[in-house]
Formats: sequence, C-alpha cells, structure tokens
Amino acid sequence: MDLILGVDVGTTHIKVGTFSLDGSLQSLHIRTTPTINLGASQAVYDPEEIWRLVADLLKDTVASTDRGSEISSIAVASMAEAGLLVDAQGRALTPIISWFDVRSKEDAETWFEKISPEQFFHITGLNPNHIYSLFKILWLRDYEPHLYEHAKTWLCMSDYINYRLTGVMATDYSIASRTGLFDLEKKTWSKDLLRKADLRHDLLPPAFPGGTYLGEITAKVSTETSLEVGTPVSLGGHDHVCGAFSAKVIEPGVILDSMGT
Repeated sequence: MDLILGVDVGTTHIKVGTFSLDGSLQSLHIRTTPTINLGASQAVYDPEEIWRLVADLLKDTVASTDRGSEISSIAVASMAEAGLLVDAQGRALTPIISWFDVRSKEDAETWFEKISPEQFFHITGLNPNHIYSLFKILWLRDYEPHLYEHAKTWLCMSDYINYRLTGVMATDYSIASRTGLFDLEKKTWSKDLLRKADLRHDLLPPAFPGGTYLGEITAKVSTETSLEVGTPVSLGGHDHVCGAFSAKVIEPGVILDSMGT
C-alpha cells in the first residue's frame, strides 16, 4: 500500500503521521516540542534538537510501517512565524525564535511609524502584530550583528526541516505570508517592504505554492531517519492553513476555529 507521510512541527507537539491515499490515518507518533523558555516571555528552539526529534519520529514511523507498504511522498507543516538565520553552508547561526517571543515588540512599533497599518495590510494581508518573522529578523540584525552579517538565508520552521530533509532551501506561500514581507497579490517578496526594512532581497528563500515538489531524501538523511533514499518531499505549509484545507474550509462562509495552543 502506498502511504503519504506528514510532519507537523507544532508549538505543543511534533507529530508524524502516515495516511493511505484515501486520507485514512495509518500511524501517528507524537513527542512534546522541546521549548527553551528564556523568561520575560521569550522562547527559542534548538535547531539540532528539533531536527533530532523529527528524525527519531520518522525512524519510529518507518519501523512501525507494515511490510508491503511504501512511503511515496512527504510534506511538512509547522508553526508559521518562528525561524532562524543560516549561513551559506546551511548551518544554523541562531536558535529558532518562537513565534510568540516578544523581544521584537519595539521593532514592530518602530515599523508602523514607517508604514501605515492600512498599507501593510494592503500588501501582506496582515494586521499589526509583533510576531511576524520580519521583526525577528530586524531584532537579530540590530542586536546580533556579528551573526546577521554571516547570514545567507532566513528559514521558517518548516523551511528548515525541509532543508534538512532535502538540502533545498525554499518556502511555500502560506508560510511566506506570515513573515510580513510577502506580497499576497503578486505572490512574491515585496521589494517595497524589503527596501523599507533595509533587508537584502536574497535573505529570503524562493517561494512556491504548497504541494510543489521540493527534492528527495538524501543518503545522509536516510541513515538518520530510515526513510528510503529518493523519497520525494513536497512543500506543505502553515499549520492553520493545512488544517483548514484538510477540514475543507476552502469556500467563503465557512470558518475554522483553531485554538490548540
């Protein structure tokens, strides 16, 4: 039986599930998300610890898969605004800053002196809030300049896991839309917002629709996860958006109330 595999890196738990092609759940493995609380409403995740936990869950999943079944495709969903800076070799330069971390509140306040909430909403579809990736990047640029100057790319949580799986850096539209730098209408990074923020355009990975083929499981990852070399990985997305899609909340007039965390 062909199976599709989903990874969900959530605020409370990390989950790996397999499904038959008709959508029926075949297996589910869950671990608590290892959050490092720094106090003062600040929290981060250790990138290597998150990856090791995902790899262990994948290994457990493969071990529990019935003989004769094959994992034919993989996708990752995650919390949205959390992310980190990586260097040109893909090595983590910073911890993954949690989406709810408040350190960038002042950066958000300063930002909305440069651009009106109405302008920001028109481009990004977002209301004023300090949680967006943009403000975490600005905080790192201003308070960790020795790390920022060596940064090649900002990766959100699912982007980072996808990179560890395939060696390819990219994001999907739904995750990109939570950075505060994505033009929803043009489906690309906003040159205007990047200019206002004084950020490099190449700091952000290419963005594609969810479901886009990204790459394959590498030989190194196969040894860490027991997944077959060459298993295809496609872009997933923001956990709320993926949840809405799976609940068929895809037409006007239907609402999903998501209150897990």
